[in-house]
Amino acid sequence: MKLSILMPVYNELPTGDYVIMCDADQEYAPSQIPSLLAPVLAGDAVVVYGTRTFGSHNSYSYVYVLGNKAVTTVANVLFNCYISDLETCYKLIPTGLYRKLRVRSTGFGMEAEITGKLLRRGVRPYEVPISYKARSRAAGKKLTWRDGVEAVWILLRERFAVRGA
Repeated sequence: MKLSILMPVYNELPTGDYVIMCDADQEYAPSQIPSLLAPVLAGDAVVVYGTRTFGSHNSYSYVYVLGNKAVTTVANVLFNCYISDLETCYKLIPTGLYRKLRVRSTGFGMEAEITGKLLRRGVRPYEVPISYKARSRAAGKKLTWRDGVEAVWILLRERFAVRGA
């Protein structure tokens, strides 16, 4: 099995059997990639999200965590599902399915678009816990409230898109 690691800001074309979204900022440990593969190899999942548990030792700020929870809650309400961390970067998706999604967003909007398109198609991500070490603004954290607003807009667009689009 070949894996393609995609950096969301580049929106590269995957070449492996599975795509894993990945940031280059080392907030996510590459050593946890096997935990994303385990449910697929066991036949329990098609798409796997590595979900973060936020605490005092690994969150950028309380407001950031609340924003993430708000965007995730919007997705859960719009698509009548339960996922715990929409904005996680660690998403493992079969390459063929990823290509069918025709993701247009770059940057942080990519997370909401992928999730919205998967949920609209009835694909519910299997979630596995991962560790996470957030960076501060001083260390280069770029996510802002505007990205949250964009994510909600993308989720609304995907929820009410014409079927087959």
